[in-house]
Amino acid sequence: MKKWAVGLVFALLSQAGWAVQAQVEGIVMPAWLERGRIVKPLLLGAELENGDVIRTGSNARVYLQLADGSVVKLGERARMQIGGLEQQRDVFRAALDVLQGAFRFTTGQLNRLQTRRDVTLRVATITAGIRGTDVWGKSTADADMFCLIEGQAALTHGERNYDLSETMTYVRAERNQPAGDVRGVSVDQLNKWAAETEIAAGQGGQQAGGRWQLVLGEFANTREALGLYDQLRREGFAARLLPLAGRVRVRLTDFASADEAQAMARHVAEAVKTPLSEVRGH
Repeated sequence: MKKWAVGLVFALLSQAGWAVQAQVEGIVMPAWLERGRIVKPLLLGAELENGDVIRTGSNARVYLQLADGSVVKLGERARMQIGGLEQQRDVFRAALDVLQGAFRFTTGQLNRLQTRRDVTLRVATITAGIRGTDVWGKSTADADMFCLIEGQAALTHGERNYDLSETMTYVRAERNQPAGDVRGVSVDQLNKWAAETEIAAGQGGQQAGGRWQLVLGEFANTREALGLYDQLRREGFAARLLPLAGRVRVRLTDFASADEAQAMARHVAEAVKTPLSEVRGH
């Protein structure tokens, strides 16, 4: 199914009373879901709840689909907490707290016309009420940043307020310093920032319906299979077990192509030593 169709179905189900308010649409591992005291690898298609924290590792990306059709994209080494998810009649509400790393929040034209939203984004020290359709931001050890690509946003940093309504403008707040003035951003710079949150071809992205897999081990001993399975999952790789005749296979699934599976093999090799690294079709 095409991505726009997935988003349309998800939004229509939500408006009809469907309980899912946020769902994982795409992943480049490693990535984790922190739910209370439980930490586990993030799964494609996972339904998210208020209080959940999404965390990404080196070179990772995550796409989240919200119930109003909006998409949240996270870059590498990011942490974001989800809160305030609620749909009442035609109003969708959410509070997204970006604790670290880069993000992008985008809403398509269709849902902009059909659904009202009340979304608050906090990028560490910058709080934004979103009336826009496309924004990008990042929190690092040195500074927090919020960029309006399209639409409108009301920002607060300390005692200073901003009303961003001009496209391709941003505010940067150095750590422990007052935020600066609103500045314009060039197309080239915006493209560089946007690339930090995009799942590009050849990065090893997983997507629904992907028919390629990466086999990382095949064992006659179940205990050995579980050992590799547990190690991969601790490192943020959503490993799966496949029982066979007298053997157990450890694998990663849902890659759209052999190239994507092979790219993920390189990511895994940086974190975990595995007995196999074979790309296969389902």
